[in-house]
Amino acid sequence: MRFEGIDSRTAAKELVGRFVSVTKADLVDLPESTFFQFDIIGMQVCSEDGRLLGTIAEIIPMPANDLWRVEGQVEFLLPAIAQVIVKVDKKERKVIVRLMEGLIESQ
Repeated sequence: MRFEGIDSRTAAKELVGRFVSVTKADLVDLPESTFFQFDIIGMQVCSEDGRLLGTIAEIIPMPANDLWRVEGQVEFLLPAIAQVIVKVDKKERKVIVRLMEGLIESQ
């Protein structure tokens, strides 16, 4: 990555620990079924039968796949894998999931 006006290692070291941000208009188009974290956080999570399970509060990166922390009546970790995530609807801000046995202990 290069930044305009940063032409040396010394100048680059001055940026260590700072945040980089872009406007939505400057974001790249992502491949199908790929999302930015800010797209996912805050989405409602519903089961295939229509039950509201909660809202995605956090994305936890893991080596095999991300885990989405869902807050609701019960807090649980949702593996972001094709066998569980049925549909992500950015317009409706909703994720439809197929619940695996034991995923939610008390439901």
